[in-house]
Amino acid sequence: MNKLKIEFEEIAEAFAESDVEHHYIIDTQENKLIYINEVAEDDAKERLEEIDSSINKGRYIPIPTRIPQEDFLVMETFVYGLQEENWELAEKFHTVLELSHPFSNFKTLLVAYPELKERWYKYKEKTIRNKVIDWLVENSIELENQELIPKIEINEVGIEQLPE
Repeated sequence: MNKLKIEFEEIAEAFAESDVEHHYIIDTQENKLIYINEVAEDDAKERLEEIDSSINKGRYIPIPTRIPQEDFLVMETFVYGLQEENWELAEKFHTVLELSHPFSNFKTLLVAYPELKERWYKYKEKTIRNKVIDWLVENSIELENQELIPKIEINEVGIEQLPE
C-alpha cells in the first residue's frame, strides 16, 4: 500500500481538472503531484513518455483523465434527483441537456436559480470526492494523517441491553 503525504483536496482538485490535455500524476517517491499541460508546455510529450515508461515500476500513478461523458452523467443524475421535488424545473434542465452545447446551457440555466446553483456545485464536489475515495481504495493508496472513511465500531448487543 502506498502511503502518501499529499493532501486529499489536492488530489480531488487534480481529479476534477484532469482531461486529455491536462495531466496529473502522483510521484510516490517525491510525495507530490506533477502537472503537465500538453497545450502550454513544449516538452509535455517527452515528459509524459518518460513517466509512462516508469509507471509499471510503481513510482508514478496517473490521475484518471475525466471525459465529458462522465461530467454529463453527473449533470443528468443531478437533474434526475430534482424530479421528485420539482418536476417542471427538472424538465427545464433536462431539455437544456438535450440541446447542443449542454454544458454551457446547463450553466446558463443555473444562473436563473441561485439556490439550485449552490446545490449543484455541492453535489458535483461530493460526487468527485466519492470518486476520488473509490479510486484511492482501488489503487491501495493511503493518505498519511488523513482519515477519509470513518472507522466504524460494531458491538454485539444482547436483547437484555436494548431499551424498553
